[in-house]
Amino acid sequence: MSYVTLSACEHYSSSFDKWEESYVVQVIAKVNSMLHVLLVVPGIFIVLLFDQSFPSAEDSLFGTSLNARFLTAISCGYFIWDICHVVWYQKHVGPAFLLHAIMCLGVYLVSTLGQFMLRHSVVVLLFEISTIFVNLVFFLNEFKAPGIIQAINKGILFISFIGVRIIFGLYYTWTAVITDLIRLYNAYEVLPALTKFHFVFSASALLLANCLNIFWASLLVAKLVEMVAGGDSTNKQKEKKN
Repeated sequence: MSYVTLSACEHYSSSFDKWEESYVVQVIAKVNSMLHVLLVVPGIFIVLLFDQSFPSAEDSLFGTSLNARFLTAISCGYFIWDICHVVWYQKHVGPAFLLHAIMCLGVYLVSTLGQFMLRHSVVVLLFEISTIFVNLVFFLNEFKAPGIIQAINKGILFISFIGVRIIFGLYYTWTAVITDLIRLYNAYEVLPALTKFHFVFSASALLLANCLNIFWASLLVAKLVEMVAGGDSTNKQKEKKN
């Protein structure tokens, strides 16, 4: 995937030879991330709305669906690539992204191969809706899109991130996922060894995912406050000059 992305950039960009490595790393990450979400996000809605075999809430722990597993398998492939990308370019990428990639790969492998908590894994993939707008921030800036379009995208990014990853994410975690994990915990002594491992890993990944989402949301809010404060100071300077 990285080779194809680089080959395309080299072919279509006359200034490719002047790109710094950190910028190349960012381009590769954004292009492949966008390909992943454009494949997965429409598939989530198709599965949730039309897949008759998709596990119900009552069968959320061990219910399975071929279409749902196909979606999580796509995400497994993406996060395997993501881990390789982060490790290879570790000096340009923070450790939080490596933790995120390992956690996601583990969860989707468990759901795809172990068919454990498949329903929850597909629903949590809805988090990727906000990733579309995260990537668009980069692309719109690079292609010099009008300021109003960039501002609208940033507004949608903020709403989708807070709405999907924080409000919906924490609500679904508490009302659905934790409920199932409590059921497993109460039966922990009689669970097979593999299911015990799945339980411990999924619970840990869930905690980490929510912590990372809250951390990233705090950065997003701080950035928004900085932008608003910057706009206010610019307006005040203009008023003083007038």
